[in-house]
Amino acid sequence: MNWSTFYPNPALLRAALIMLIATISMSVGPPNCNLYESDCRRACEECEQAIQYSQGSAPSQYHFDRSIEICPSFDYAYYEKAVPFAKRGQMREWKVLIDQAVALDSATHLGTRSWYHFFFAHNYRACLADLDLLDQLVDGDIGRTGDGFQHLNVLRALCYHGLGEPQRAYDLIVQQIATPDYIIGQYDELYAGMIALELEQPDIALAHLARQTELDDIADLYYYVGKAHRQLGNADKATEAFRTALDYYDRQHHIQNGYREMPAEIHRSEIMAELE
Repeated sequence: MNWSTFYPNPALLRAALIMLIATISMSVGPPNCNLYESDCRRACEECEQAIQYSQGSAPSQYHFDRSIEICPSFDYAYYEKAVPFAKRGQMREWKVLIDQAVALDSATHLGTRSWYHFFFAHNYRACLADLDLLDQLVDGDIGRTGDGFQHLNVLRALCYHGLGEPQRAYDLIVQQIATPDYIIGQYDELYAGMIALELEQPDIALAHLARQTELDDIADLYYYVGKAHRQLGNADKATEAFRTALDYYDRQHHIQNGYREMPAEIHRSEIMAELE
């Protein structure tokens, strides 16, 4: 199939590929139960029953408990049972279960545990430790975050940024973007531009942010464009960018997530402060 027939714009093609990866990554179906025998096959079938109910509901968790009881080595049950605890902010309960999943199949679950350390707990050091372990176990690409939108090496960079090492973070993102055959993440260029601004390199930041417009044209992007022009002393261009950011924000075209504030995410009050 010639994908350019459907997506003549290369940026749209990249966006379609990112969404495809995300869809695959977010699949919650258990492994093929036909691959297992005896007790573990029954445990797998219990998981199939569990996902018929709302995530974290009593019937769903009951079937995951049954799965673990039938086959204590069935790692998928521990992983899926853990997820709703993290979403509710019950990180202690999540940690007990996800640690058991990792102990049973480290290569499969370390990436997810690292992402949850970052996403739900802002535990950058724990995230980095898991990514380092994953590097030792995986020969080649270590994969993407559970939502499919960014590479785990970009997640590593964001951890270093959170720990106050912007130069190291920037270098890692640029290195990942330059990797041959890499499908760029939704906000890779935005993150690079944001960090370049912190490093007081506004021209480099603007180059990254210009490329971000091809990936996702959002309010947060124009906020950082405005900050870059302000660093360069371009007052009129800065004001224009902040006004565009405000317009996009008011039309709900900005980074937002139901669980936590995301990297590079900005708020309306920040845009207004720049305009005032």
